[in-house]
Amino acid sequence: MGQDPYESSLTSTTTSTWRRTVAQVKTDIATITTDVNNLNTAITAFTAGNLAAALNIHTVSTTLDTAIKQGTIDVLANGAFSETDAAAILALIQQLQPNILTALTNIATKKSLFDALPITGLGSVAKADIKTLSTDTSADIKPNATTVANTINAAFTTAIAAYASEA
Repeated sequence: MGQDPYESSLTSTTTSTWRRTVAQVKTDIATITTDVNNLNTAITAFTAGNLAAALNIHTVSTTLDTAIKQGTIDVLANGAFSETDAAAILALIQQLQPNILTALTNIATKKSLFDALPITGLGSVAKADIKTLSTDTSADIKPNATTVANTINAAFTTAIAAYASEA
């Protein structure tokens, strides 16, 4: 008796649907990089009294949150990486680190602009976005990425502290 062709097809489809590749993880990191750059652009564009720009920061933060969550799903679905693949992925994250730090520094410096907006509570939205992104980046980081994670987490702490007075 041979293997059931439907079972083979189902197994193949299920495996390709759930199992992710290193290439997919690298694509996820590229998407996250683009989204971090878009967030920093949105933050930089935010000037005094510019309500639309403030709301755009929230929109772009939400897009970044989705990309990070998808990247996490794909990393976890990949299983263990080879040492070479892990090093390549870590290098991509290290390249992303300065952009993250710049965005967090920039959002912290914009706190007074959120406070000056005619609609109250947007500082609280910014703080919630920062905290959400902070939580996203803290999950499932291996020990060899601890230095990168600690630096990024310290920048999140600084950015959140800038909004400490918000609800």
